[in-house]
Amino acid sequence: MTKHVSFFIFLVAIVGISVIVLVYGSGLRDSMTSRKPTNEQVQMNQETSVEGRFNQSYGKIKLPAELSIEFVETEDVLGPVTIIVSAQSKIPVGSGTVKLKVPHTGAEAGRTEELWSGSPSDFVDETIEYVRDALPEGRYHFITIFEFTADTENSEKLAMSSSLYLDVRPTKILSSNISFAEINRIEFRKELEKRILMSMKPELENSGLKLMALEIANLKALDPGIMDRKIAELAVEDPEVARMMMELNRVGEEAGSEQVELDAEGERIGIPAPPYRALVERELPASERPKEE
Repeated sequence: MTKHVSFFIFLVAIVGISVIVLVYGSGLRDSMTSRKPTNEQVQMNQETSVEGRFNQSYGKIKLPAELSIEFVETEDVLGPVTIIVSAQSKIPVGSGTVKLKVPHTGAEAGRTEELWSGSPSDFVDETIEYVRDALPEGRYHFITIFEFTADTENSEKLAMSSSLYLDVRPTKILSSNISFAEINRIEFRKELEKRILMSMKPELENSGLKLMALEIANLKALDPGIMDRKIAELAVEDPEVARMMMELNRVGEEAGSEQVELDAEGERIGIPAPPYRALVERELPASERPKEE
């Protein structure tokens, strides 16, 4: 009798364990199935994401494209001016154009030139070289515009812009993609870096600009933060350096915050300009700030 009872208990235990394993396994499979997206779900999520980006204001988000405009540096100030414009899309484009707004230059009126147009139904990857006659002394603001529509039905036209600021002087041409104030900031920083180099290596005083630039680059390679620290020290020691730094940073911040490109009809184009970079990237602590007179 005892053997029959033991065998019955054994069978009940086996059946109970089997039921538990079956229920747990079934629940686990259902859980995994619910978490694993199907190809249709992935495709639908991707389409929803793309649609969402296009339905948002492109003034608040980064468009699925890149646009740049660069000045090709030259020592021949009296020679032709070369500008390189590059436009790339991160999505297939149904149609698009790349334009360049050329400012008023001497006897020539301002105008808009079409650098490229097409209906590729593919990704855009265009680099255009724009060459024009020498520019007279002065400041010039060039704007390139990339307008395009995605290669999908009922897609809206999107646009983005990028700026190039040229400061043409008797012996050199300075450039920036941010503002004229940024040109002044870069120029002043280079003057300070040269001054710092002379204090460290006075034997280079009569050296050429290329050798000085190489020496400064070597110092930065050995100690990337050296120029920021030395400029901060100069600001403490020299009130005029501190005043110029504060003025350039103030003007630069104002120019960066106000810079929004508009098209011929007064509509906003693309996204705001890159943020203005301070003369020294870190803020001086109170103990290092120059005392006001």
